[in-house]
Amino acid sequence: MNRTYSLNGTMLTVGEGDGSVTIDLESLSAQTLKDLARHADTPSASLSEARDSLSENEELFFKAFHLSPTVMSIFDANNNCYYEVNEKFTESLGYTRDEVIGKSEKELGIYADPEDRKRIIRKAAKEGSVRGEVARFRAKDGSIRWGMVCGTLITLKGRLMALGSVTDITELKTAEEAIRESEARYRALFESANDAIFTMDFDRILQCNPRTAELLERPVGEILGRTPFDFSPEVQADGAPSAEKGRCILEKVMNGSPQSFEWTLCRSDGQTFPAEVSLGRIDAAGRTLIQAMVRDVSERKKLESQLLQAQKMEAIGTLAGGIAHNFNNILTGIQGYASLMRVDLDPAHPHYERLRSIEEQVKNGADLTRQLLGFARGGRFELKPLDMNALLEKTSRMFGQTRREFIISRNLAPDVLPVTADANQMEQVLLNLYMNAWHAMPEGGTLYLQSCMVTIADTQAFSQEVKPGTYVKISLTDTGVGMDEKTLKRIFEPFFTTKELGRGTGLGLATVYGIVKGHGGFINAYSEVGIGTTFNIYLPATPGTVSPVQAAHDESIVRGTGTILLVDDEETVRTTTQEMLDYLGYRVITACDGDEAVALYRDMQGSVDLVVLDMILPGRSGRDTFIALQEINPEVRVILSSGYSLNGQATGIMALGCRAFMQKPFMLPELSRKVRDVIAAP
Repeated sequence: MNRTYSLNGTMLTVGEGDGSVTIDLESLSAQTLKDLARHADTPSASLSEARDSLSENEELFFKAFHLSPTVMSIFDANNNCYYEVNEKFTESLGYTRDEVIGKSEKELGIYADPEDRKRIIRKAAKEGSVRGEVARFRAKDGSIRWGMVCGTLITLKGRLMALGSVTDITELKTAEEAIRESEARYRALFESANDAIFTMDFDRILQCNPRTAELLERPVGEILGRTPFDFSPEVQADGAPSAEKGRCILEKVMNGSPQSFEWTLCRSDGQTFPAEVSLGRIDAAGRTLIQAMVRDVSERKKLESQLLQAQKMEAIGTLAGGIAHNFNNILTGIQGYASLMRVDLDPAHPHYERLRSIEEQVKNGADLTRQLLGFARGGRFELKPLDMNALLEKTSRMFGQTRREFIISRNLAPDVLPVTADANQMEQVLLNLYMNAWHAMPEGGTLYLQSCMVTIADTQAFSQEVKPGTYVKISLTDTGVGMDEKTLKRIFEPFFTTKELGRGTGLGLATVYGIVKGHGGFINAYSEVGIGTTFNIYLPATPGTVSPVQAAHDESIVRGTGTILLVDDEETVRTTTQEMLDYLGYRVITACDGDEAVALYRDMQGSVDLVVLDMILPGRSGRDTFIALQEINPEVRVILSSGYSLNGQATGIMALGCRAFMQKPFMLPELSRKVRDVIAAP
């Protein structure tokens, strides 16, 4: 029987007698094709042998199909449904075989994006196969997987089929996406960073961000291709040549040792500034490069300097306060004896004027210590809401009437809030600054006064050791001789003066500094030689009703009766004050410390009308002594006295219920009024 063969593309039809079989040669293995050829060449080969060979080949194919570690499927193109899927298919997408067979891709929603399906089908129809097409697939639980599709059209059992395989590349795509996101974040950071960032090899800058151009005040084109040493002074701040020192640092970085250091850089106008530099090695595209981060630390250096200066002034202030306290105790004794000697002395007596002169000198000494205490943040006496605009108007007009050599210009903002301050102390601050400006303009000039509201942020507040918030800013600018940087750094130090010997104590600006700090504010100064000086005062704003200035006190001496317990550890102060109280008509009992005072008061309770209590005592402190007296008698009347001003500890004791405060040295009239007022009070 004759056998016939018909080949249409890859489709081979073998006929024998009334039967025939069609074979897709592309789907057969090389060995099967050889077997078929051998059968075709052998006359005795029968059609059944060919069928047997084909059946064996199909069996092998399906075994390989189901055992493949790759997702594989056979799709019936004629009926638009899945014909067969392997185990990897059901495992990856979460379907059972029965849920897939006979269903279309559209019914199952296998493709996450329908456009992916259309694209792959069009390509397969056009070219007969697809290879390396990437698509997203949706599993039964809704999760999305990425896959790389390969497929070809075959004829199986007389039907057109699509044999496809999908390699899961989800992890690869996730990694790629992570890399893209990382690159995008890095690019955003690189472009928007507040620090200059650039990449370089050993010899030149290859890439830089916009901040680098801003920092160096040069366009990017002028920076790329040059070395960092082109933007440095020839010699660094430590005296080392920039290029030589820089190359040593770069060698260390290239050897794998990151470096952080401070470096001086130059802007386009030649102005230098300190920068903090961090260098690290990176390996990119087979090259070893250096990445640098550069931060301008000019402002930080300035804040550090201000903080160090504030701490220095704090230490000096503490020392000055201690000196003033002890000196006031000495002056109290001198003042007391001079007052007692003069009060009953005939004005015609030759010693009368000498004693008055002693009292004047004591008053000058007390003023000096008051300035020291003002510097030591002890100059707060009566804190009330104060209109700084009104005080500026009043004091500047008064000062201008006596100093007509210069012009005073005022620019006071109308919306300035009050500050909580002592009016006398603030007046002293302004008058000291007016006087300073007058001395700076010996040939005349202009003093500009300004006020406004400002907000102090956390960083500036920290450097000045104040609280952030709303402040009243007072600016005083003169057109005088100005100061150099060295002088400017020391102007607030006590006893520092540029005047010749005997022309000043050097406490004016130190007092200003202390009073302002004592009121919770801060002061700074800017000056240029030949241009002038500006002082800026910042005081915390406090909404409230402004209090009028108190009238002057009566200076007459008031006598009285009663028993007074005088407590002071300084024998001279204790003896002098006792004699003054005796002169005023009071019976006086003395104690040298807190324990003795408490014991005496307990023994005599009911007969002591008033306690004059020193704040600083050995052993039991003035505060603890006062509390102990209150435990004995909650209505105890106490006048607190101290060589310090009403501040710090004294303020705390006053808040506990003290009736009055006297700062040493006190004059006889002041003592007489305070004692009379407290004893007579209801």
